[in-house]
Amino acid sequence: TEGNRHAVSDRGWNPLNRRLLQHPSLQRAPAQTENASSTSTTTTVPPSSTSAATVDINVNEGSVPVLLDRMLDRREKDDRHNAAVRKRRTFGGSISQRFKVTKRITAGALVANGVHALDNPEFLEAMRERTKEKKDKEERLVQKRSALKQRRIDDVKELRTKFGDERVHRFRDFSKDQCGKYLQYKKKGKKDGKMPDDLEERRARCCQWIDRPSPTPSFDEGDVGVGDTPDSEVDNEIGDADEFDDAI
Repeated sequence: TEGNRHAVSDRGWNPLNRRLLQHPSLQRAPAQTENASSTSTTTTVPPSSTSAATVDINVNEGSVPVLLDRMLDRREKDDRHNAAVRKRRTFGGSISQRFKVTKRITAGALVANGVHALDNPEFLEAMRERTKEKKDKEERLVQKRSALKQRRIDDVKELRTKFGDERVHRFRDFSKDQCGKYLQYKKKGKKDGKMPDDLEERRARCCQWIDRPSPTPSFDEGDVGVGDTPDSEVDNEIGDADEFDDAI
């Protein structure tokens, strides 16, 4: 214990007497001190418990310049980071605006935008807006599904009004475009494959699909039966509807 007290004092830890500045690694060699006085840094050490000394710190060699370089590099890195944060907050809009365009909400994204709590008002506002946009997108998709199904139903109604029941005429007078409309009406999904380009092949496929259940404008649990087309499969049809239209 007594030895520990002396060791603490000799190292300048307590009392704070700056004794560490007398460490040999911080001092210049005598020859270097005379030749490089212009670049040296002289530090006067207050009297310690044993002696007083004037230390000429070696800032050109050894561990001191390495530590100084690390300190300056860290300071420069921190300054760049703080400048980037200020620029992002100044020119990047509010927190809610930035989170609206953020693809994934992660802990790193929260911290980068200065959000350190999930009850942050601007963060909550951004989440409400994202939820609303997602709901609006789903509603637009539902409307698009319904419009697509209704368009196909109307096309076939018009064909039946003009040519009568397909079981009777067997598509003999159908054109390539009219066969395409009927195939779109009866199509179940991507598993049906690509629409034929040849007219006779289209008529043959129309005859094959006559017995398929006809779609209704909307589906519920009572509408979906064996062979029916539920909404989940209509989603696939929306994606390749333009491809069918091009084929027609």
